[in-house]
Amino acid sequence: MPLTSQQQRELKLLASIGCDRQTGCHYVGATPAALLETMRARPEFAAELLRAEATPEVMHMRVVNDAAKDVKNWRASVWWLERRAPERFARRPLPGLTLHELQAAIEHVAAAIVEEIGDATLRRRVQERLAGIATELSGAYELPVDPPATGRGEQSGETADDSLPNQNGRDAWRE
Repeated sequence: MPLTSQQQRELKLLASIGCDRQTGCHYVGATPAALLETMRARPEFAAELLRAEATPEVMHMRVVNDAAKDVKNWRASVWWLERRAPERFARRPLPGLTLHELQAAIEHVAAAIVEEIGDATLRRRVQERLAGIATELSGAYELPVDPPATGRGEQSGETADDSLPNQNGRDAWRE
């Protein structure tokens, strides 16, 4: 069932203050399917909703832009560059080993020692030294347990995803 004109107005208002579509649908008592149906049936509503969704982003970018005009707010410029062109300006994790990768490397070396050193006493001493080195390294360098996450998500959390499943490279919400 398509959205009522009241629901459409409320969704545009919510979008204009930064609310995502899923939350907006919950708020007005509609389903994402009803929103999609209305957007397909009323292209002018779809265009108005897209413009409303862009409004808070433009407003916040204007604030960042204004802040960056004052040299003491240089961090605003850095923030903008990191997000506008992350492939060129975003921080990249330093290359290095994770704890799991170090353990796997030590185990690989230990397996080679078992195969190559025939003397059991010598083999055990070398293995014990390697285990000690691994313990020292993992304690001294605070190695991460897992590899760093990749992608465009925020450093401390994930960004909200209010889209329907992507079909054929297009966002179904925006058809």
